[in-house]
Amino acid sequence: YNAIALCQFLENNQQQMNLMDKAVLELGAGTGLLSIVTSLLGAWVTATDLPDILSNLSFNLRRNTKGRSRYIPQVAALSWGQELERDFPFPSYRYDYVLAADVVYHHDFLEELSSRVLGLASLNFLFTISHRFSMGFRSGELPGQLSTVGITWSVIPVVLSL
Repeated sequence: YNAIALCQFLENNQQQMNLMDKAVLELGAGTGLLSIVTSLLGAWVTATDLPDILSNLSFNLRRNTKGRSRYIPQVAALSWGQELERDFPFPSYRYDYVLAADVVYHHDFLEELSSRVLGLASLNFLFTISHRFSMGFRSGELPGQLSTVGITWSVIPVVLSL
């Protein structure tokens, strides 16, 4: 449900977060819902996930955005910490937004995310975390790690309406 909540947030807050013509990177895109919505909102999107997910992700993006989005969404393999500098050389790749919905389920992956991938965001990193992982946020572990790598963060409560 977190991807749906983030999609609803982006759609309902377009005046504050105008994605038109912005470069957006989605981490762990899965089926591509978040990338589809951001593409339909006018963003230039690169959806990333593990290599074995990309075929289905590409199909979903084409099927749901063809002829409806300003830019053709791109798909790329991205395994955190593996060949990141080769596949997304800094500073060639800088994104206005990095989006992620439920991509961290265990604290061990947080350091990999914060130290390597978040450097691709020049302005904003929006993500949702699962309820079972939110203890790390409440305990200060997640905010501390984000601050350590120079990322300013804030909590935006999102209420999902189905």
